[in-house]
Amino acid sequence: MLNLKNNILAFDVGEKRIGLAIVKKGSFIVKPLDYLNNDHDFNERLKQIIKDNEVDLLVVGLPRNMSGQLTKQTQKVQEFVNQCLKELGLKIVYQDESLTSVVAETNLSFKIKSKGQIDSEAACLILEDYINSL
Repeated sequence: MLNLKNNILAFDVGEKRIGLAIVKKGSFIVKPLDYLNNDHDFNERLKQIIKDNEVDLLVVGLPRNMSGQLTKQTQKVQEFVNQCLKELGLKIVYQDESLTSVVAETNLSFKIKSKGQIDSEAACLILEDYINSL
């Protein structure tokens, strides 16, 4: 049985919002966190979340089109990682995020949902896919 050795924070990166999800060492329970606005305060709020949760691995959803090709959004996510996440000094891995936002919206279809909730649910799916790939 796989034993997670890291506290892992996952990201669903968007132009306006960043959906977040977390899983703790030794657990397989992925929890959504509140989304963060993708604005000038993002880095400070993110650093506090990382500190509070003792995060040591970042998983970032990497968008692709239906045939698996990289897109303009892929480039934007990679730029976000280079500008905002690399400076944190943590290990960063990419995880395919194909259709996670669609599935997240479907999963939340019977609940009251905001776009931020959908983004964080998508981050949960990204993190679950990463764990399942180990």
